[in-house]
Amino acid sequence: TVTLHWKAPEKDGNAPITRYILEFHDKEEFMEWHEVKETITVTTHKVTNMKHDAEIMFRVAAENEVGRGPNSNSTKYVRISIPVAAEPPVIQEPLKDFSVGLGKSITLQCVIGGTPLPEIKWFRNGKPLKSKKQTFENRVASFLIPDCNESATGSYSCKATNSAGSAETSCKLVVEDIPTLVVPEATQNQRLNIAAQWKPEVAFSGFPRPEISWEKNGQALT
Repeated sequence: TVTLHWKAPEKDGNAPITRYILEFHDKEEFMEWHEVKETITVTTHKVTNMKHDAEIMFRVAAENEVGRGPNSNSTKYVRISIPVAAEPPVIQEPLKDFSVGLGKSITLQCVIGGTPLPEIKWFRNGKPLKSKKQTFENRVASFLIPDCNESATGSYSCKATNSAGSAETSCKLVVEDIPTLVVPEATQNQRLNIAAQWKPEVAFSGFPRPEISWEKNGQALT
């Protein structure tokens, strides 16, 4: 088997990508390309049932409802052979730092190789995370965080371990909510006697907690 990973095209032609077309070419043939007859919707795929000791070249193209896009550059020839030894996990695409709005959902993802298939564990601020929302398919490790709240902010790590070793990748997640002010109408329009004391109250929200400042006629009040 051969596991291939590629990056999605930067432009999708204003229509979502519906599938990827993966093709291979045997060095013994004269530039004849064969399509992998499977529906591929993600950017990692394991190709099975390849001829042992063959030298194979691969290429991929994206397709949407409008049609097929251009082919990628072809890979170098890869010799298909049976693994003879374990390989330690390798981070092929690391986690990325993210900022997410309060109440929004986000999926952290990284791509990890290794033979045999590594065991995946997730951590937040160094503490293990257990969730039914984590998956590891086609070497893509994913962790879904639904309805992000203030406690979701932190440092996240994904650790892969097999019999040959381990590898780890980390990222920072920041949950943010833009500041808002709620000023009662009675506070906005008031007439007071010259000697009267005025103590306006304004409700505010935002995360992280916003810094509050007051001004009078454009001048800061202390």
